[in-house]
Amino acid sequence: MDADEKARALARVNERTDAWLARRAIGLELGDFKEKIGRDPRTMPRTDLEALGHKPMTVLEALRARCIDCCAGSAQEVRKCTAVDCPSWPFRMGWNPWRERKEMSDEARAALGERLAVARKRMGSP
Repeated sequence: MDADEKARALARVNERTDAWLARRAIGLELGDFKEKIGRDPRTMPRTDLEALGHKPMTVLEALRARCIDCCAGSAQEVRKCTAVDCPSWPFRMGWNPWRERKEMSDEARAALGERLAVARKRMGSP
């Protein structure tokens, strides 16, 4: 690689870094002591959150995504996780273990199926 190629490669890296820093700045503000701190997401417009790369999701989906990130992208490793003292651990499979499961009678299940069929027909689904 000659000097020109190295300079072009470095320029591309710098451009990507500058773009990343500019995008990241959307989520930051200056704190009391002029240090950068994260903005309060409750006050941010949806467009800013999306510009940071966030997508709308439920809390359980966010916890599951965090667990997958922690386990280097492996859902199998999330299942095998031994960090039982982690606050996310009970939620790592994408459901809330504290929610009581409701058992449905056969009649209630059939009525629900009928309502679903009517809704699907209304929406144009088969």
